[in-house]
Amino acid sequence: MALFDQMIGALVSSVTSQIRKTGAVGGLLDGLLNSPAVAALPGWIDRTMAGTSFGGLAGFADALRAGGLSDALDSWIAEGPNTPVEADAIVAALGEERIAELAAAFSLPAGPLPGLMARFLPMIVDRLSPDGTFELPERSAA
Repeated sequence: MALFDQMIGALVSSVTSQIRKTGAVGGLLDGLLNSPAVAALPGWIDRTMAGTSFGGLAGFADALRAGGLSDALDSWIAEGPNTPVEADAIVAALGEERIAELAAAFSLPAGPLPGLMARFLPMIVDRLSPDGTFELPERSAA
């Protein structure tokens, strides 16, 4: 694992540790998404998701589409307002088993994850598509 990946991993590990201690998931994620480290997060998220059944961010986007969230996802990618999505729609699209898989991959509690995804996915995908095109980060060899 590259030094950069270790640094991002340590940052995220610190944040998830604080989440477990305080339960203040939303506030910590808000802070993280508004920090300078946010530019590194898409690559780290993609590499972490690569170890799941999604195979990475592209597979995750495909799962959202297959689960009926194409219109919402398209709005997050396109320029303009992001269509909100409810936590129940995330669970319906992905299923509880895959939600639990994501929670384990990111060392987060599974219970609040659909709500967090509903809150933050539009912003994260929007940041991954600044010009209206879904830009997946390059994966470097481990």
